[in-house]
Amino acid sequence: MTRRLLRFFLGREWVVRALKGLYTTFFEEISRIRNSNPDIREVMPMPVRPSALAEPRINLLLPGLSERHVFGGIATALEFLKGFEGTAPHFRIIVTDESRLAETEHRRFPGWEFVTLEDEDGGGRRIVPTEDREQASLAVAEGDRFIATSWWTAHIARDILRQQQDLFPEAAPAFIYLIQDFEPGFYPWSARYVLAEQTYQDPSAYVPVFNTRLLKDHSVRLGLVPDAALHFDPVINEGVQESLCKRPASRERQVLVYGRPTVERNAFPLVVMSLRRLVAARDVSDWRFVSVGEAHAPVALGKGKVLESLGKLSIDEYGEQLGKSFAGLSLMVSPHPSYPPLEMAAAGMRVVTNGYGEKDLSQWAENIISVRNPNPQAIADALGEQLACYGEQADPAAAERAHSPEFEHYLHGSLDFSGLARAALGEMDRRRGNPDTAMVDVPEPERADG
Repeated sequence: MTRRLLRFFLGREWVVRALKGLYTTFFEEISRIRNSNPDIREVMPMPVRPSALAEPRINLLLPGLSERHVFGGIATALEFLKGFEGTAPHFRIIVTDESRLAETEHRRFPGWEFVTLEDEDGGGRRIVPTEDREQASLAVAEGDRFIATSWWTAHIARDILRQQQDLFPEAAPAFIYLIQDFEPGFYPWSARYVLAEQTYQDPSAYVPVFNTRLLKDHSVRLGLVPDAALHFDPVINEGVQESLCKRPASRERQVLVYGRPTVERNAFPLVVMSLRRLVAARDVSDWRFVSVGEAHAPVALGKGKVLESLGKLSIDEYGEQLGKSFAGLSLMVSPHPSYPPLEMAAAGMRVVTNGYGEKDLSQWAENIISVRNPNPQAIADALGEQLACYGEQADPAAAERAHSPEFEHYLHGSLDFSGLARAALGEMDRRRGNPDTAMVDVPEPERADG
């Protein structure tokens, strides 16, 4: 009955004209509201005022500091800041995308004072949220040095430095830029893409420090930085390592997927397409497919199989899944290796991932398979070949046979940022006297195995 009525009315020309008119009116109104303020809020300028603080201060610009934000890149940035201990008497964390931090968050930073933009400036260790900066300014002294940690904090850092130079002509001419991915790739070609790309374009304005040689090599190939630019390579997360040591691996017929539907560079649709081809082509009736990293609805894979979502797990829960899964699938459309395939390989799993640019993780360890042309069929074939090996005698030493110094360092190394911090500050000092001075290499981080 309802369908017949709809067909009746939609068959009348005057009804169709009226509906088109309503659609146009509502679309134009929605567009007007959406575009009434086209500003990109995260790069909103940071007004500054002069501070009389006489001694040097290290300033870390972070998008967020609430516990829900502190993982991955932000956690690494906080560790990087610790490397500057002893280089300055004062430290400040400038939180760009949060207007306040709950009292419960304060307990996570003992020894730090939480202040506002309106408070009088002072030394020591301070944390200041600055999202509400339209009506307030940041106190900046001549000895302030800044570390950007994302493309938008790099824009803010440049804006602060411009104002700082107006107030104090002898201030540092550049900021340190902790680069943890090629961030223009986070967006389609757009204003944000251009703004992110621009942060790499003027090498005289920043001292780059790259998270992994792979990411640095990508930027060198693009002609953005010299080959001598500073970098560090990752080591396995202590919590993951401890969790893996708690229990012996007991491999089940389980495929562990790093699934983050809202993060485009993790290529979740490609993951699902590949799994569906695998299920269609092979007998996987006794295999289980689980997804970790982000909660999502169950995904039908065909033949009654489902990709189950376990969501974001605790370190211990994640370690349990690493220990029980036979194979893993983790994609990252980026020159950065990403951590999940390395963690899976360290746990002794058979891992399928993708190549990108200079990245080929199959050169890191023999239990990592890197698909050079990551289309659904190629990924499904690679994963299917690994599942066919189930039942072979397990090789507990598989993860120990490193094919590269980077993976050897990842498994057994330690990470001390103090050398990198001093090298970056030294580069800033050299630029103050001679902007054309080339960067110098820093010794490799000390490794636990000596």
